[in-house]
Amino acid sequence: MPEIEISDLQIDVTKACKTLSNHGLVILSEGNVSAINTSRDIVVIKASGQPCHEADTAVVTLSGLVPLSIKKPSVDTVWHCGLYEAIPTLMSIAHTHSPYATAFAQAGHTIPMLGTTHADAFGACVEVTEAVEAPSYDEYNARLTLSIIACYRPSVPAILLAGHGVVAFGSTPHEAADNAVLVEKVARLAYMTMVIHSFNFKVPEISSSVQRLHWQRKHGTDAFYGQV
Repeated sequence: MPEIEISDLQIDVTKACKTLSNHGLVILSEGNVSAINTSRDIVVIKASGQPCHEADTAVVTLSGLVPLSIKKPSVDTVWHCGLYEAIPTLMSIAHTHSPYATAFAQAGHTIPMLGTTHADAFGACVEVTEAVEAPSYDEYNARLTLSIIACYRPSVPAILLAGHGVVAFGSTPHEAADNAVLVEKVARLAYMTMVIHSFNFKVPEISSSVQRLHWQRKHGTDAFYGQV
């Protein structure tokens, strides 16, 4: 595979960050996208504190995290690089705090496969990591990295970070961002299905007379809804 130019990766990472923002998966400066070059020695990641919709990028070396750009890299750079070192096939990572998927993460609950929409996107349920505790930020990053590696499966390119958010993977920044979008979609569907199921279909319906009146005023013979 020919070497990917770092400038091309920067463009792709920036576009992927905008995808996260456009789909409402992140707000303000939260979330990030990263990618590694094909030589696996340089990582491009969203710059620290930048909103995804107007994100700039930072460039670091994989080993030693030596900065190669003026912009400071995301505070999540350490565990991104840890994942690239541990998973040789991994090329891009997207991290979000999207509402429904993050709610599952905060509950410490996997996203179950409840329908074909989920099956079309992922080969199994979306797992949640073990909760991480640590006395220092360095130890936190190390333990978070290990917790993600423990859950990683190529057939399910997404993992919930317990009490935190979502991490999605891809062969390109575009694919990683798309998988983050899909995680939120299946999380929302799962949540809604579980809520409906919890009712056991015993929620009282409105009376038949009210149903009829509402339908007839818009669709009946003597309908009066609207301007006609």
